[in-house]
Amino acid sequence: MDIKNTHAGRGFRMEWTANRKCLEYSISTGKSYCFPCRLFARNMSAAQIRGHDAFVTKGFDDWKHALSKDRGFQKHEESELHLMCQEMLINKTKQVQDSDAHPCVAATLSTLFRDRQLQRERETSDNRKYIGRLSTVLRLLMRLG
Repeated sequence: MDIKNTHAGRGFRMEWTANRKCLEYSISTGKSYCFPCRLFARNMSAAQIRGHDAFVTKGFDDWKHALSKDRGFQKHEESELHLMCQEMLINKTKQVQDSDAHPCVAATLSTLFRDRQLQRERETSDNRKYIGRLSTVLRLLMRLG
């Protein structure tokens, strides 16, 4: 089943949801959304969502590029935001199914997420040291003329 709109006969195809379980379509807006990202990314900062608001709040309707590798569904599915929201959904599902074995999602943030945060902090620290060294060298060069 295809849901056509006025964009050159293009529209959302229900077959896309067979391989993309997180994809959902709103008949009222005529746009598609990513369920885990729509559910969990609303609590994140604008900087974290930037570039993915089509799947979180605004809705995606660029049907011409929906299956492109550098745009559309695949690019979103490979993004850090989507992977994190997908993992949050898995954790939430486990918590609902067995709350004793899987306590609150907030208490059991994935090690992958924590590792990414630590890696970012290390990179930021290293970059600050590098910029400090560069400014020292530039000041020395300016003095030498």
